[in-house]
Amino acid sequence: AAERGPDNNASSEKERREDFAALAAMSRRGRLVIAEKSGHHVHLEQPDLVIATIRQVVNEAKASPGAGSK
Repeated sequence: AAERGPDNNASSEKERREDFAALAAMSRRGRLVIAEKSGHHVHLEQPDLVIATIRQVVNEAKASPGAGSK
């Protein structure tokens, strides 16, 4: 069994962020947004961050060549 403690938690968080960064890098437009002041319920704890990020995605999609075409 793995030991738990402050060092292990920091290591796990670092690995988790690296994994999410790698996932975001799989897309040309992918990006990792870290909600530093939130727990699991980001939409409740930092709604402004969620709204701003969604707006960015929508605006970039609208501005991209071929937006709206099928």
